[in-house]
Amino acid sequence: MKTIRAVVLAVAMLFLAGAFAVGAEMDWSAMNDVLGDLGLKAETVQDIKDMLERRTPPILKMVSALPINPAANEEVKIKASIVNGPDMDGKSIDNATIYYSTNYGETWTAIPMDQNPDDDRIWTGAIPGMPSGTEVIYGIQAINMYDEMYSEAVCYEDTGKTLGEVTLECEEEKNPELCMSRRPVGCMFPMALPEDEYKKGEENKLLSDDLNLRVTRFGASENNVYFNISTAGGVTEGTMNPQNVHIYVAAWLNPDKASGSDMGLDALLKQGAVMLYAPLNTSAPCSMYYFTGMQLMSDKISGTCEMDKKHLIYSVKKSAIGSNPSGTLEMMFMSFLLRSITPAETDLMDTTLFTRVRFIERGYTVK
Repeated sequence: MKTIRAVVLAVAMLFLAGAFAVGAEMDWSAMNDVLGDLGLKAETVQDIKDMLERRTPPILKMVSALPINPAANEEVKIKASIVNGPDMDGKSIDNATIYYSTNYGETWTAIPMDQNPDDDRIWTGAIPGMPSGTEVIYGIQAINMYDEMYSEAVCYEDTGKTLGEVTLECEEEKNPELCMSRRPVGCMFPMALPEDEYKKGEENKLLSDDLNLRVTRFGASENNVYFNISTAGGVTEGTMNPQNVHIYVAAWLNPDKASGSDMGLDALLKQGAVMLYAPLNTSAPCSMYYFTGMQLMSDKISGTCEMDKKHLIYSVKKSAIGSNPSGTLEMMFMSFLLRSITPAETDLMDTTLFTRVRFIERGYTVK
């Protein structure tokens, strides 16, 4: 099963390397050789390259709330500056939303934000007035025209297991499942998924339900970060005979992680890590992998994988992610099918869009 881990790690690290390598020169010819040796098909490598080139998740540059200490029944106006990836403008931001809760995440209300016609980077919205003594927490979500997302976690989650059902707010939507995938549930917050995947319908979906990523969320407790995924058919192990091994990967990049004097790709690799879940690999079905120098390291202590109903929950110690004063991580999920171990033949089956997530406290108490 070492081949399984090596193949998936190579692909995951390639994704991570491209996440911040905007405008950087990459030696694709050498990378093609490496990935080919590991069993990845030429068209899979091309898909990865294409995804890297078009990835530009939104960035929230500024947010203000006025008044800071609202009186009873006084609305709070939220203003945010949201730009898009390396272009640093707001032209391709498709929508922005304020999510607020008055019961610490038990329920959420969505407030669509309006884009300023004179400055497309500026978005505004208002949280309605509340009775005196009400404690309000709120977060901001932004989605660009490519369905990539900026998402905030503004409360703590104890286990990462919060699942949720379709709410009343989503029942009347054309696609309730897509609506729910973009809403917080408890203190688990949404990550990006391509809207087109929900429009196709299952009859047009060639992907196995077991590897078809449908809902992805993240959250955090005081000591851990949680990644929660579900698939259309439930996470399964696949088979060894015939060889159809199922592999699920959570990948992230910590932009605050020091990389010493390294530059370029070497530095980016050291900022990233992956959690790999390969249930048929009985010796190590769940491990975290990262680079120290250019040495590949395995960590079986700092992270766990757990099935809960149809959801797979990764729990990672914050200490393993490293110092993260910005509270910002870059995250995505992938699923793979290993068709052959010797020689390796691996297909990238599904991948989420890149999500820029931020762990931050936002809120106020009404006077």
